[in-house]
Amino acid sequence: MGVGPLFLCLLLSSGIEKNLALDSLGTYNVDPGSVTVSGISSGAAMATQFHVAYSTNVKGAGIFAGVPYYCAQGFISGSLTCMTTASLITVPALITQTETFAASNGIDSTSGLSNDRVYIFHGTEDVVVDPIAGQKVKNYYDHYLNSGNIKTVFGMAANHGFPTNFYGGACDSLDSEYIVNCGYNGAYEMLNHLYRGGLIEPDMSSPPVLSGQFLLFDQGEFFYISWPSQSSFDSTGFVYVPSSCVNGAECKLHIAFHGCQQGRHYIGEKFARKTGLLEVAELNDIVVLFPQISPQTLLGNPQGCWDWWSYTTELYQSSAKLVESKELHTSHLNKLQSVTVANSDEDFDNNLPSIIRAVAGTTAYLSCKPKASRNKTVSWVRHRDLHVLTVGHFTYTTDVRFGAHYGQSAGDWSLQIKSVQPRDSGLYDCQIGTQPPKSFSVRLQVYVPRSVIAGGSTDIHVQEGSTINITCTVYDSVQPPAFFFWYHDGQVIHFNNDRQERRMSLLENDITVSSLSIRQAVMSDSGNYTCQPANSDKATVRLHILKGEEPAAMQRSSANYPLLFPLTYLWLHLLFRNYL
Repeated sequence: MGVGPLFLCLLLSSGIEKNLALDSLGTYNVDPGSVTVSGISSGAAMATQFHVAYSTNVKGAGIFAGVPYYCAQGFISGSLTCMTTASLITVPALITQTETFAASNGIDSTSGLSNDRVYIFHGTEDVVVDPIAGQKVKNYYDHYLNSGNIKTVFGMAANHGFPTNFYGGACDSLDSEYIVNCGYNGAYEMLNHLYRGGLIEPDMSSPPVLSGQFLLFDQGEFFYISWPSQSSFDSTGFVYVPSSCVNGAECKLHIAFHGCQQGRHYIGEKFARKTGLLEVAELNDIVVLFPQISPQTLLGNPQGCWDWWSYTTELYQSSAKLVESKELHTSHLNKLQSVTVANSDEDFDNNLPSIIRAVAGTTAYLSCKPKASRNKTVSWVRHRDLHVLTVGHFTYTTDVRFGAHYGQSAGDWSLQIKSVQPRDSGLYDCQIGTQPPKSFSVRLQVYVPRSVIAGGSTDIHVQEGSTINITCTVYDSVQPPAFFFWYHDGQVIHFNNDRQERRMSLLENDITVSSLSIRQAVMSDSGNYTCQPANSDKATVRLHILKGEEPAAMQRSSANYPLLFPLTYLWLHLLFRNYL
């Protein structure tokens, strides 16, 4: 390509959800013309999205049990159609949509696909994704690639899983790890095709020694203004660096996307270690990156899938705004997945935030600063329905909560939204009236704070004379509450005796914990205890002081909640904060 070797590096920025126990991803000598991707199930959908969106940089894709690009068209119902009745997939419509995205610079030009190579595997016994979907993937790529560059494996009696010749469930059975032993080295066959033949095939009956480095790295390092969990990313990712690459040799780069229920949260390192990818990588100088997704029920991703139906953002399939989540950078390939919205430095001041977090009921301000707006009209457009909200100083919506403000001294235009609600969450585009229009996108995230008393029960039983610990946590508060009141049977607790104590701690920017401690419990301490944060609904628990034998539900030790609850909460927060 005439630009020399590409050095794989992850920029050393301070992530908010940084895992100090993990290493930063290192720097390696990677050939810029060697980047390929693969995936299974939702990971296959992601691999297709990534390939099409970044075809200038990505040179091939391996698709195992996948669907065509933009198959779900932004709807969970669409994803179910793609999976269960693939005969209804209209490939020409997907091609038309692809060209529309390319024409608007939402993805790279489709001309970048013409010389790429694609490998497609879909078993005849797949009970999760209709095998016809594999043919639809081929039909889609047939439009862009030479037929000789597409390799298909459609005749194998395989169920839904990654095919190997050394590990996994029976080939025609549905294995819980979605890895199936079909006597077929899918990793080698796929990579050998993508890299145009000539790779060394490992003998998996006597596998090569993996003398390179299998590393865990901190994915939170690349979230500059958010946490991995907010975009359904795990805090930890994997990378395998072959021994030759560790020693500085020029290597190829492959990115492997796991499927639903196949990430680190579910099966640990098995997708990376038990699919045969590492053995092929070691023998053929291929660095393999394994980004990791975790389940996030509140985001609409309870099974740890990659986004191919818009649970993160309606622009999940595009390049400039691909899957509101992650920047895993390579020096000239910094487009994996970004939590920030990609905006032009040429037209707008990118120092202004592209993500605004607000609590429901407050007023949110979304700002943009065009660099050359003189004699140009500035408009704010809601992205999901392309509704024009403001043009200049004028408001073009009947919703009186919206308004435009111009800061003459700073030169910035702000969209004001009063009493924001969760339904207001999404992208808003600040546009300059040029031809074509130039825009700066800001994502609004609206949170509804909620209070929860630890323990999961409405009743706490303690022995007379013991120490009582009641812990109240406020989720999604964006900012810590200005105050925390505790009530006993409706009366404010003033903490004016030696037995009562309260503590408050900030675990993360939107997680606040207040603990009430009462030593030497007496019978009069029984009753309802309520925590009332300034910015959230109250939470109540009933305390029972007992004599005699301990009931099963008794709070047994004052050490349980102060020590374990914050750790438990952080874990649950990663899992639930925010299908194939």
